[in-house]
Amino acid sequence: MSKINKIVLGTVQFGQDYGISNNKGKTKFEDVKKILEFAGFNNIKTLDTANVYGDAENLLGKIGIEKFNVVSKFKFQKKESIEEKFIETINKLKIKNLYAYLSHDSNEIINDPQIWTVLTDIKKQKKIKKIGFSFNSVSEFKKIYELGIKPDIIQIPFNLLDNRFKKIAKYCSKNKIEVHSRSVFLQGLFFLETYKLPNELKKMKKYLNELILICKNNNCSINQLALNYVLSKKYIDKVIIGVENVNQFRENINLLYEDLNHKVYEIIENITIEDKYLLNPSNWKI
Repeated sequence: MSKINKIVLGTVQFGQDYGISNNKGKTKFEDVKKILEFAGFNNIKTLDTANVYGDAENLLGKIGIEKFNVVSKFKFQKKESIEEKFIETINKLKIKNLYAYLSHDSNEIINDPQIWTVLTDIKKQKKIKKIGFSFNSVSEFKKIYELGIKPDIIQIPFNLLDNRFKKIAKYCSKNKIEVHSRSVFLQGLFFLETYKLPNELKKMKKYLNELILICKNNNCSINQLALNYVLSKKYIDKVIIGVENVNQFRENINLLYEDLNHKVYEIIENITIEDKYLLNPSNWKI
């Protein structure tokens, strides 16, 4: 599979302010339209969204996304059934079915496995092609596995500093479970100058400095390194990237055609984060 075919367009920044290095806020409607047009033109066929991404689903529905495969994620914000949540999503998106529907919080299904049974029924009706989970921790995957649940697809964080899911991704790949990776730029942390790090993330400075040195020694940019590193992994089927505008999107796509020496990736593999808590942006109290 070519690198471009592995790219999925993330849409969280279309519905809300997102990213530690993003100082422009939510992407404007006209810019979203241009981004989607650019994605289609470059044969990027998959979108990733969720019901908790502000008004992203509504926005996508207004623009029209019939030509894309859509992955959406659900998280319960009020008392309602999974059927109601699913119908709400496809109505907002103005499409008849989803490529994939993922649990945004696996604990909801761990605590109530009946949700998975209902999801399976909706899949049998051919309204969803694949069902699965967006995981934040390895322990969540293990709990799902212990329940005897086999997803069709999982989404995991994976980037230059975070390979906690490496063994799981390899296992899934061997067992025909589709693997999507997110957080390729660690929510924009890789682009933040180290002296601007908030106190909560000061411990990350030495690791970011290691990456800066690797880039300097190999004459590449941090986004070039970050993108190509994750795309090089055969056990990862799709890589989700978010962009704020078309120019940024174009720059990232151009980076896919600049190959790096794979020995660089071996150096990356040897970086070990001591405080794994900091790898999950939802833990950042900033």
